[in-house]
Amino acid sequence: RGRRRGRPIVQAAMWKGTKLDDPVTVEQVPDLEASQREIEEYLHEHRAYDIFDFLMKELMLKQPEDPLEHMLQCLRTEHPTGPLKVIVASPPGMGRAALAKRLAETFGLVYISAGELLEEAGIHTEGSGHADEQKVVDLVIGRLRQATENMQGWVLNGFPRTRF
Repeated sequence: RGRRRGRPIVQAAMWKGTKLDDPVTVEQVPDLEASQREIEEYLHEHRAYDIFDFLMKELMLKQPEDPLEHMLQCLRTEHPTGPLKVIVASPPGMGRAALAKRLAETFGLVYISAGELLEEAGIHTEGSGHADEQKVVDLVIGRLRQATENMQGWVLNGFPRTRF
């Protein structure tokens, strides 16, 4: 009895220290509230909530065929909360284009200029320097979508092109 083929039979008894109400010592009783606080502090300090929020938004907006692969691709970006997106705005003549290009180069972002998109599309602006608003919107939105689909951050310059 107590042995099977030369090996001891392991009893299914709960040994001292294996249940919360029966710890080995009083010091070993886990403080579940403190543990929860520590977990929350860790997640907050490491911006895990931002990452989870970003990933859930990405999944809901894009609804990819392979959600897990999409989330992995999102996490492989340099910025864990998603690619950096910058809009540079200022009155004319303030050096906005130079600043936007420097930002894009420094942070490895796509530089998107409404004026350059118009030139590339062969759309000539009126004498006032403005093009049809819907054409500008279509060009800019198309380039923003392209960058976003490729998980690239961007710097947007010269949009909206407001008339005075």
